[in-house]
Amino acid sequence: MGLQNKELYRNFCQHHPEMPIFLQDWWLDTVCTNGGWDVCLHQAKDGKILAVLPYVVLHRLGQRQIGKPLLTPFLGVWAPDWIHSDRLHKRYAFQDKCVAGLIEQLPKATATSVYCGPHFQNWMAFHQNGFRQTEAYTYVLDQLDDEAALFQQLKGSVRNKIRKAEKSLSVELPHSIETFYTVNQKTFQRQGLKTPYSLAFLNRLDKVLAERQQRMIFIAKDAEGRVHAGLYLIWDHTTAYNLLLGADPALRNSGAVQLLLWEAIRYSARLGKVFNFEGSMLPQIEPIFRDFGARRQPYYRLYKERNRFWQAIRIALNK
Repeated sequence: MGLQNKELYRNFCQHHPEMPIFLQDWWLDTVCTNGGWDVCLHQAKDGKILAVLPYVVLHRLGQRQIGKPLLTPFLGVWAPDWIHSDRLHKRYAFQDKCVAGLIEQLPKATATSVYCGPHFQNWMAFHQNGFRQTEAYTYVLDQLDDEAALFQQLKGSVRNKIRKAEKSLSVELPHSIETFYTVNQKTFQRQGLKTPYSLAFLNRLDKVLAERQQRMIFIAKDAEGRVHAGLYLIWDHTTAYNLLLGADPALRNSGAVQLLLWEAIRYSARLGKVFNFEGSMLPQIEPIFRDFGARRQPYYRLYKERNRFWQAIRIALNK
């Protein structure tokens, strides 16, 4: 692995713009400020890349661990063209061989966490290599072409909040990253948590996304100029992602969050994208996304630790 694999992977990314944004080399370059990402490649005899597994090496508690960088919901395995065969046993055998080849290349670590995107559903080879699995969910709206039908499938209370918010709030876009970060911080402060990323980090990412025309910032304000909520939307070849969402807890009853989600969905429709809420499993957040009538979509988090001590550490840190 190392430099040669990265060079091959950069060329691979250039030829596969349909690959999810979080796996793209330029995304990893941006969010891994110390350059600490690498990639496993499974290649055919002729050198063709059949499957990829980018990963990040982290140093925690004095130990080397494999995980994912900030603001990156998933990495995991991606393959441009799994074998086409009418016989499922051939297809599965080929997939398992590719994934096993990727796993063999992962460096040794105290703990390894592979966060897979919804596109990856066959984790058999991981299971056979001692990994355990936790299933999580996000919410996805696949058909955005009929706005009236979309609005009708919202829960009644959500429709009412949007209508109410439209009367008292205005949605401004694009907006500054500084304004968004200020209101985004308040979401963490309400929970007594430190914001896990700095303004400098977010500025770095925002600059790259803005230059690539792959982001929009939505801000909801009232007539007095108070910022009620903000939403940071990004997109790739097929999907728009609700990457970040923040609201002022003192103004939480205004319906600003529901209004911004609705405006982001409408914006995604104009882009011709699927909308992914980047859902949370937290009980105070999950119902907000669920009430938009989206499809619940599973994805896998795969774990392997050196021993039970590090398994306990991972559970305690919820990593």
